[in-house]
Amino acid sequence: MASASTPQEGAKTARHFIHTYVDEDDDNEADSPLRRAYHDSIDRRNTSSPSGQLPCIPVPSTGSSTSSSSKRQSCTPVSTIGSETDSEDDDKIPKPLGEVGRPNRGGYTLRVVLKWKDEHYHEIKSFINNLVDSKLDGTLPLGKQIKEKVDAVREAAAVKFPILDEYQDQWATNDFIKCRLKGRQVALRKAELERQVAEKKKKSKA
Repeated sequence: MASASTPQEGAKTARHFIHTYVDEDDDNEADSPLRRAYHDSIDRRNTSSPSGQLPCIPVPSTGSSTSSSSKRQSCTPVSTIGSETDSEDDDKIPKPLGEVGRPNRGGYTLRVVLKWKDEHYHEIKSFINNLVDSKLDGTLPLGKQIKEKVDAVREAAAVKFPILDEYQDQWATNDFIKCRLKGRQVALRKAELERQVAEKKKKSKA
């Protein structure tokens, strides 16, 4: 005499029968009430969140097999879409509070927060400074530079020194660029003032 099955076992057997029947009944896919009822139940389950579970997005199978297992659809939780990139960013070093070059006004000194060896710091700084001088406009701050040119500087720096990619949104590279551009602006203003003074002296002697 067969032992009595539990309600859970009975439901499992019923789901298996329905799923197998529906998958194999390809010729009557549009006309089968059982198929429609089955997929309606799947849709309701995927769009709700019972027991705290996340809703799912069906992911069609790309396999060429015609077996019932290849016809089933897998589910990917909505909240996991794009989470891999977010997770990678979360693992990177965050930017300190405040602005670079303003340690006495709520900011920080780049060399101090990076905690690199001096020779390593100066090597990277020198490389980025050369990129800035050759590719960017020394009269403009970072926010007013051409984006494609700034991206080219960032990419070249990260290729040369992969450690720069360990900082969220490449903030360390951005700070090197900001400091160099600021220094260039100061130098250019100083040079312009010196030129104007020289012109005045020249005119006064004439």
